[in-house]
Amino acid sequence: MYPLMFTLTAFLLFIPATFGKTVSGVFKSDAAREQNGQYITKFMYSEGSGLVVCRLENAPLATEKESRLLLFPEMEEGFDIDNLSCHDRLSKAHLSIRLSEEEHNQSIPHLHSPTAWMALYADRYTCGEGGIIPAQGDLTFTILLFNPDSAGNPLEHFSAEEAGLHSFYCLLILAYFDSDSGEYHCQATPWYRSASTGAWTQGAELTSTRVFLTVRFPMWDSLKLPLLYGSVASVSVGLFSLLLGLLCAHCCCRNTTHTPRSRNKLMDLEMD
Repeated sequence: MYPLMFTLTAFLLFIPATFGKTVSGVFKSDAAREQNGQYITKFMYSEGSGLVVCRLENAPLATEKESRLLLFPEMEEGFDIDNLSCHDRLSKAHLSIRLSEEEHNQSIPHLHSPTAWMALYADRYTCGEGGIIPAQGDLTFTILLFNPDSAGNPLEHFSAEEAGLHSFYCLLILAYFDSDSGEYHCQATPWYRSASTGAWTQGAELTSTRVFLTVRFPMWDSLKLPLLYGSVASVSVGLFSLLLGLLCAHCCCRNTTHTPRSRNKLMDLEMD
């Protein structure tokens, strides 16, 4: 138990930082002006086409502020926009989503390799062009980020670097727990893509009926053959090494015989 926990702790300490699938917060005009674009989140999109869903609680206020959600792909090594001016920084965005409705769906272009995308918020006051920021209030938002699943549909919540961690947890569960039982059910949220506009719309959540399952992992059955083969191989190699050593000692080493010292001279001296 303790070696397993130590291994898990060490693994978690040295993995790179991962970024969540859902981000909730507030778009602030003053923060956007101070930072030349308010930092929202970063997400690693895998190969294929991803999806960004942005939901607002006050769409008319977002329209009045000319709010935008800007997406920057970190494709180049040493990607850095912090030292740029406000206008140059915002112009580097590859995707700009104008926030004028309660929900916006933006497809991420097809990627040939995993790429981290950074999201910033900006409005008409960000670069100081709107003068003094009026007391209009802030915008509450929820952003959902999806990677393509095995079928290519953007329904997977895990970012690219989190997928490896998820696989590690699955292997850890299989290695540590040999059985489980209980009631299980499946929940799914369908997303529908419009054939005309290409926009994605979230459907009602679906829940399956509950079933009782008992799952057992035959740990000993999966380990006994490798252990048996390993033991037989170790014993065979040991016996072969022992026989080879005895054969070499018998055939290659000279057998020197001890010649006793002659006692004739001593006997002659005693007789004299």
